[in-house]
Amino acid sequence: MTTTGEILQQHQRTDAAKLAEAGIAGILVFVGLIATLHVIDPDRDPIGTTVSEYVLGPYGWLLSFAALAFGLGVLALTTATAAILPSPRPRTGLTLLTLAGLGMVVVGAFPTDPIDPTDPRFVTTSGVIHAAAGILAFTCFAIAGPLLTRPIRKATSTARLDGLTFLPPAGYAIFWATGILDHQLGGLFGNRSATGLGERLMAVTFIIWLIIAALGIRRAMRQG
Repeated sequence: MTTTGEILQQHQRTDAAKLAEAGIAGILVFVGLIATLHVIDPDRDPIGTTVSEYVLGPYGWLLSFAALAFGLGVLALTTATAAILPSPRPRTGLTLLTLAGLGMVVVGAFPTDPIDPTDPRFVTTSGVIHAAAGILAFTCFAIAGPLLTRPIRKATSTARLDGLTFLPPAGYAIFWATGILDHQLGGLFGNRSATGLGERLMAVTFIIWLIIAALGIRRAMRQG
């Protein structure tokens, strides 16, 4: 006979799985919309132009929606992660992942200014807020990854997380390295900036980690 406690536990596992699925959906919406922007707004150089600058084009609303979907997806995944981890939970890691998600929501709400990587000045309040929220989100992602990988791996037996502990900080380092070199050299590839390339490589590392963590949570909760 199934007890009330067992029924409640099953509902909690189902809720965690649904939150992980919502996280995956938000991230995939982001990936799909950004890919679409690269196709329908082809005049921007993906090597030198940051993803945020697509908001300045004719389809800028897609970028705002993409960032919002990503942020909400991360927040859903954070809630799922908190639900499946035993006490004591890694509060610092969960807090940082929450801040990363909130940062991406703010990124979507406040459009950037045009960005010159060799002279990165922001002339509007919206641009300043966008830049600050973006850096906050990137930094929190980079730190949350190493803090949460092992707890999620242990709670879900997700072997695919092995070796991914330092993937987010590696992407973060690439982003800053390209930005610093661009600033110092006036363009990493001659007169051509590589800031956009560095940002995209960082985004790929974050997305890989997030998707694998979410899939691990979903699988563990559905099988349980």
